[in-house]
Amino acid sequence: MLHQAIETYHNLLTPDVARESWAQLQDQTKRRGLYFGTRDVVTVLRPRFLTTEQYHFLQNAIRSVMPAFRKAYHAALADETVRAQFRLNDWEERMVTEKFGFQEPSPSARMDSFYLPEQGIVQFTEYNAEIPAAQAYTDVLSQVFYGLRVMGEFQKQYEVRPLPTRNQMLHALLDAWRQWGGTTRPNIAARAARRVAAMGRHDASEHCDSRLERGADVQRICVVPRVFSSARIHGRNRGSARVRISQRQTHGERFRDSAGIQTRTH
Repeated sequence: MLHQAIETYHNLLTPDVARESWAQLQDQTKRRGLYFGTRDVVTVLRPRFLTTEQYHFLQNAIRSVMPAFRKAYHAALADETVRAQFRLNDWEERMVTEKFGFQEPSPSARMDSFYLPEQGIVQFTEYNAEIPAAQAYTDVLSQVFYGLRVMGEFQKQYEVRPLPTRNQMLHALLDAWRQWGGTTRPNIAARAARRVAAMGRHDASEHCDSRLERGADVQRICVVPRVFSSARIHGRNRGSARVRISQRQTHGERFRDSAGIQTRTH
């Protein structure tokens, strides 16, 4: 069924339809800032299609793997000998044992993987606990593809459904906020190095745009370079923190320094 659908989509890309669809894609890329640096995020006219069965297969695969990460995390917290296997630096040891106030250590984590639907195989390459910018790009690209002429022709024969993720990401952030003890409407910042902040705008801020339009429990979304005081973010006084949820787009020692492991005083 999927092969037939893909063949139908390709056959619909006649020279005229392909030319018009490509012009639409280029126009929307510019209007929506769909770049990573100067490179277009997408340069093809067909998105990846999944059947409902394939999507459920991927969901079940994730459900089978994720509990292992949770079990390893709790075992490492409870036993120093288990934790020693990870060879943490001193600052990492101090960070991992700190009580952050919410249950999941990486509420925005994702599983990087390769999926081979013909063989029914999914291979996981990385447990990625970084900021989930790809989700926002994917949601916006889904909207763009829905507007292409070729997709309009394709939907005359097939039902196409997007896989939205921004709302789920927002729920995960708000859940962590409430577990931490937050009771007011939080401000959310996507905190990035200057070069990252300048590369594209569809990161954590984009996760909340649609919810903000409908009056969600969020006051302000912003993307800011990593230059402001960490104490103002991580202050113990919940009522005085100006940015109350911060997603950090950093790695290793940069994360240590930006999180204020050595400099936090509140």
